[in-house]
Amino acid sequence: MSVVEERERLDEVDAIRLNIKPDAVTPLMTYSGDGDYFYLVDQGETVLRRIRSADLTQVATLDIGVRCCEIAYSKAGIVLALPSTEVVWVVDEKTLKVKFEIPVQGVSLVAANPTTAIGFAGGSLPTGNGGRSSSSALFMLDLAEGQILHQIQSSYGPKITGLSMNSGNFMLALGARSQALRMSPDGAHVYSADGNARIRRFRLDGHDLIFEEVGEQHGSGKFFLSVDGKWAALPPGFTTDGGYRISVFETQDLKKQKLDVVIGSYANTIGFDPLTGAIYVPGRQEMHIFTATGGSQAGFEHGLGDPRLLIVHPQGERFITWGNRKVVYYDLNQKRTLQRVEADADE
Repeated sequence: MSVVEERERLDEVDAIRLNIKPDAVTPLMTYSGDGDYFYLVDQGETVLRRIRSADLTQVATLDIGVRCCEIAYSKAGIVLALPSTEVVWVVDEKTLKVKFEIPVQGVSLVAANPTTAIGFAGGSLPTGNGGRSSSSALFMLDLAEGQILHQIQSSYGPKITGLSMNSGNFMLALGARSQALRMSPDGAHVYSADGNARIRRFRLDGHDLIFEEVGEQHGSGKFFLSVDGKWAALPPGFTTDGGYRISVFETQDLKKQKLDVVIGSYANTIGFDPLTGAIYVPGRQEMHIFTATGGSQAGFEHGLGDPRLLIVHPQGERFITWGNRKVVYYDLNQKRTLQRVEADADE
């Protein structure tokens, strides 16, 4: 079933509106490792959808039945965090059948990547008072076997084997109450950020997690990791002239800001093109396209309403943006656009 609702040409960009209800407070989307498919959760209907990128055809669905708060793509399948039932699902990437259900207390975050079956979940663990109180915890998961390998919370110390620390208390390094959790696409690193937006980098060595670096405080726990794992960006802060500044860092040097991307309105999301180096930032009315150095390159009105999430294709030149009015697939490659138009004419 095609999910194409409407096509429109915006300057040199092919904009394809998808037949997806954009009524989710927290939109969830992820690409497969090769970009041949993308997966999204329609929160209004609590349905997971698998959509083929080449022709935007829906090939499989899964009725989740409850709210999902996070999605990630791993070597073992699609990873979903279900907070109301406090479980993590591992779903077959082709059939969308549930392979494993992993109990994770207080689950609110998941992180995974296409090269490994090791993943992570952010949740909580009891701290005392008969289980009436709890604190933040990080769970290392074996997604291929559907089990928890390790769990770490504030009481983590050197007597617990399997995970390393080189900066006092491990959860202090991790950042209590982590609000974002990501893995690099090569599976070598894990990134987290707390309410003060200190991005932390950890190295994954087998089943060992080693703290490496923490960036400076920037005021919000949300951050964005580029699809190639080279860039990290923090939410906009104010500029002196009333605009907004997005701080961009190299992931291997989180203490040193690489560049600023400045726009006139607040942006909830940002994307980095691994092929062209372009930076995509949907403002309130206009889609801004910047060069790799932060210079303004182009732009067009998007009509998305309030853009909430943008994901870039792993091979670049394509991205999907979810707004509160519509979900749009953008393609900047002229050859693919022509092939799509010719295919439509043949039907």
